[in-house]
Amino acid sequence: ESSTVFGATPESIVHDLFRQNRNHFPTLEAAAEDFRRGEDIATDEVYSYLKARLARKFGISVIPTTVSDLPDTLRFYDEAQRRILISDALDYPNRVFQLTHVLSLMEYGDAIDAVIEKAEISEPRGRARCRVELANYFAAAMLMPYDAFLKAARETLYDFDHLAALFGVSFEQACHRATTLQRE
Repeated sequence: ESSTVFGATPESIVHDLFRQNRNHFPTLEAAAEDFRRGEDIATDEVYSYLKARLARKFGISVIPTTVSDLPDTLRFYDEAQRRILISDALDYPNRVFQLTHVLSLMEYGDAIDAVIEKAEISEPRGRARCRVELANYFAAAMLMPYDAFLKAARETLYDFDHLAALFGVSFEQACHRATTLQRE
């Protein structure tokens, strides 16, 4: 009732979208699989692969930047200069995640927008927040492919430290990915 009186917050719109979809988006899972199709990317080479893909497909360079030069954000896309500034405050897994997030918007923005359209989200701030969260979902799905992650999770009895190391992601990213394993 309060959302009708005061308007839904962007956070509540995201929460509702993810709850209505049981925290699983098959079209984004398929897009993430498509992203990796034919690519055997070693876990310790993902960052280099993503930088090369950004340069090859979009002419965008990735520039590590000091915290003092980028104090208010961890990543900044300078469209005019065709470069992504990425904070050296980020560890390797989070640098990889940030670049995957950017690439998801560039290469699969239409798939992300289709999820938002299907949900009939019209509020601009809610749409923008959903776009960010769905790009994060895509990044996790690309870095931790569904079948491979589920298989490893079962084999390790959901040892999240091991899963994080195996997929080159943070502990938190591995834990969150486990919540999206919702296929029927």
